[in-house]
Amino acid sequence: MGEKHIEIIRRLEAEEIPYTLYYDPRGFETVQKVVEYLGVDPDMVLKTMLIRSGDGIYAFLIRGGKELDMDVVRGELQDEEARLATPEEMRSMVGMGPGEVSPLHPNIESRRAYLDLDSTRYDHVIVGGGTPKHVFKISLDDLVRLLKPFYTSI
Repeated sequence: MGEKHIEIIRRLEAEEIPYTLYYDPRGFETVQKVVEYLGVDPDMVLKTMLIRSGDGIYAFLIRGGKELDMDVVRGELQDEEARLATPEEMRSMVGMGPGEVSPLHPNIESRRAYLDLDSTRYDHVIVGGGTPKHVFKISLDDLVRLLKPFYTSI
């Protein structure tokens, strides 16, 4: 479990993508904890919400101060049964549980991702680090280049 941030670092360095890695032994499981530790606007933090639809998991990235609109998600996925993935599904399908999911990890990066248009107000964003105790700061442009997300208004 504790090596996910190392996998992300290797990926970012292989792509020559600048980043800042933050570590807090108390953990970054919530947007509020990231905001308190880093002193950033909650909307600079992008939450990666994993959605279970059919046989797959999809990643929806939204700014920290916003709630996920499941009606919009279901419309995007064209699946009225789409729902938030359970912690067990998250661990079995992507190897990360709540509070540790990173869109930069290959297990997420390889899935279809959606980026809320309202989440593009900052040049740099803070995203999960693959463990509850790590987060990454990365340019939004680099994040978009890696994920190639679909844009949506959630």
